[in-house]
Amino acid sequence: MVYNDGLNKMPFSPFYNYDSSDSIDNDYFYMQSIIPESMSDISAAITDECDKLEYEGSYMFDEYPDKLRMCETAHHIKKCPGCERIDESIILALLANEMLHRRRRHRCRRNWDRKCYY
Repeated sequence: MVYNDGLNKMPFSPFYNYDSSDSIDNDYFYMQSIIPESMSDISAAITDECDKLEYEGSYMFDEYPDKLRMCETAHHIKKCPGCERIDESIILALLANEMLHRRRRHRCRRNWDRKCYY
């Protein structure tokens, strides 16, 4: 049995070998750089929309973000130029991924005195 005293927490298994959130950020930015050129419009639109949502009290940072609001945001993104041809479910998946990254970064900023593994 492993005793968890709150000080020696083991990070979640997918991030076990990461030393800090900087490593995760580097991976995220690398993965963003290899997105196909044909998806650049949708990627830019999602980033812009998430920039607008990145404020304290935003539904993006709720413990359980509202799925209906995420669907409305995805529908709004679909109206952007160059995004009309993309299926809304794909936009929602990409939006959820971007929100996940920003939520992790937001948590790390709030807990800056502790090492952040997520």
